Amino acid sequence: MGRQEKNSKWRFISLIGIDGTGKIAFRPIYIIKNCHRGIQWNDYKCNLLENGVQVYENSKALFYIQPNAWMNNLLWNDIMGKFNSLLIAQNRNVLIIVDNFSGHKAEEFSNIKMAFLRPYLTSTLQPADLLVISTIKKRYNKWYNEQILKEKKLNHGQILLKFGQFQMELEPEIGLTAWKKSGLIEVYGAPDDELDIVNDDRETPSSSQQIENVFLELNLNNSPDSQEFTTGTKSLKQSSISSYFCKK
Repeated sequence: MGRQEKNSKWRFISLIGIDGTGKIAFRPIYIIKNCHRGIQWNDYKCNLLENGVQVYENSKALFYIQPNAWMNNLLWNDIMGKFNSLLIAQNRNVLIIVDNFSGHKAEEFSNIKMAFLRPYLTSTLQPADLLVISTIKKRYNKWYNEQILKEKKLNHGQILLKFGQFQMELEPEIGLTAWKKSGLIEVYGAPDDELDIVNDDRETPSSSQQIENVFLELNLNNSPDSQEFTTGTKSLKQSSISSYFCKK
């Protein structure tokens, strides 16, 4: 999701993801265009990628500064590489569901598997687009408009700090509702319930086989932790789920 100041050349986009329990999956990750007033970089480690992309990061946030503030393969692979290193340290594996945007084409990572939604399904099936992003935007816009009415002048650092706060404070219940709205998984109980994957007990034998084929195709079934990292919920929707995804 992105934001641009009126009559300004400054803009940013934020990478937002939720895990199977409805919680925000990443620290705030921003791609920023041009200037960045009011951001104190003293507490950040600085790095330089190809094409002059500047990277600033610490344990709380990750920034990429580039001319157009747009996701591309270079940034996506760097983000996923950092995430993969974290997963290795934690001895975890994950399945990430993303849209079919060309910038999401990634390298192979040891602890990450990616499932790509087919074109034109993002607004229907991607949980972040169904409820999470709109909720964060609504809260941010309310706060931003209140500051304008109070005639407060905000610098870029204040804007990003507040946006990240709204992102990290998102209630897990909203994330779970988004998953349920997508139909990809069926959510039962509270977020803290014991979670696993169960088969649908419908009589049609092809239903359970379809979801089994998805796992086999993504090479997830051989992992001892596959039940934990594929969804983190009690049930997957069985009906033709394999038709929602495609290979990159």
